[in-house]
Amino acid sequence: MAWRDRRIAKLEEQISQLKEASVRPSYDVKIETDRRLHSLRVAEEAPIKSANLDGKFAIYDFVTSHGVEIPKQLGRWDHPTEIPWGDLPDFVVIKSAHGSTSRGVFPVKRVGDGWQIATQSDVGPGEKIGRRLAWLEKKGRVGGPYGAEEFLEGPDGPGSLPIDIKAYTFYGEVPVLMLCDRRQHQASEGATYRYINPKGRDTRGITKGSPTDYTIEPPANLHDVVAVASRLSLAFRQPFLRIDLYSIGQRVVFGEITPRPGGKDWFGPKLDVTLGDAWERAQIRIERDLAAETADLSETAPTIG
Repeated sequence: MAWRDRRIAKLEEQISQLKEASVRPSYDVKIETDRRLHSLRVAEEAPIKSANLDGKFAIYDFVTSHGVEIPKQLGRWDHPTEIPWGDLPDFVVIKSAHGSTSRGVFPVKRVGDGWQIATQSDVGPGEKIGRRLAWLEKKGRVGGPYGAEEFLEGPDGPGSLPIDIKAYTFYGEVPVLMLCDRRQHQASEGATYRYINPKGRDTRGITKGSPTDYTIEPPANLHDVVAVASRLSLAFRQPFLRIDLYSIGQRVVFGEITPRPGGKDWFGPKLDVTLGDAWERAQIRIERDLAAETADLSETAPTIG
């Protein structure tokens, strides 16, 4: 523990020096710093590296308490081998409470007497998916409980995946959103991206190594999407969070929270500074608000790791 505390203190000193030397803040510097500090702090305490250390379902409860819709919940089980596949609808998403990078998320559809992961070709018994989740749990990559929830329909009709809307939020501010059309679940192949501002205009953000697709339409209810992202950003009281949402018709449906996005985002120098500025302003507003309020512990947001 002592060596880790010394490393954290040294890194924090370096961060302080960097801030003093830097003319303008940088999102890239801030997110990388946050990743390093987090990895040091949880190396011994968190065997399962999850964005939501309280679990996705605890996050769901908090989100709904703030008037934001989640996918319809169809059941929860302590172990994936307990999932009653015969009782599920033909299209469903199976999800673990703990896990990162979509390892424990399986959008599936019924094909004859078997099940198929959306956009993939293999068909097998549902129990095979349950065994795969059990193996992931044994390896420490996911953790229960396990739930079944509504399959949100994408633009290509039943069984297609919806457009991911990833809002980059800074305690109420939403300067940029990434739209992701992912044809292959848990795979970068075939995924295309478009970065827009809250008014639906293109920004300079790109995903390195992946095409920018200007044909991905911003949601018709973009104003509502931004409002929901802003509301949740304020509720979680974090200077930065990426909040994933879906626009299904006129519905705005919550997906997940990511405090330290990985991947290949590149915003360019101008937008990088814009987001860095937003991060610093968010931190100042949070500190101001906390100083002015008496916190009610019963309404504290779930831990965002």
